[in-house]
Amino acid sequence: MASTPVSPSGALKRLFQILRLDKKDISAIYIFAILSGLVQLAMPLGIQTIISFVMAGSVSTSIIILIFLVVLAVFLNGLLQVRQMQITEKVQQKIFVRYSFEFADRLPRLNIEKLDNYYLPELVNRYFDAVTLQKGIEKLLLEIPLAVIQITFGLVLLAFYHPV
Repeated sequence: MASTPVSPSGALKRLFQILRLDKKDISAIYIFAILSGLVQLAMPLGIQTIISFVMAGSVSTSIIILIFLVVLAVFLNGLLQVRQMQITEKVQQKIFVRYSFEFADRLPRLNIEKLDNYYLPELVNRYFDAVTLQKGIEKLLLEIPLAVIQITFGLVLLAFYHPV
């Protein structure tokens, strides 16, 4: 089984080349992640305020408005996450189509004499690396931005609430 080693920097460069083609969609994912992070950090504050109102035993119009705003924030957060998933799915489909066309373009032009040293089924199975790439892209585009933004906003929020 002949395979060429790939350096981590080369793999990252190739990944960024692939992602650069979908820069507009990826920036939209980051914008939705920022908005989602803000909404997710606002929800615990609203819930904490609702609990404070309930513990104080006061029932007023402001608690009903606050409950409505927290429910609206949960709904808005769900919409933002669904939109992020839709955009990520679109990016995955584009990657698969690009890989398919590239593979369909290269396969008929293969020089079989030069490939005698290689195990041909392994070379053809590289087509299925597109599926692996799609799964990895999903994690990279959905989980990492959300985690980074939540950590950043959380630290900023913690800085405001810190007593010092």
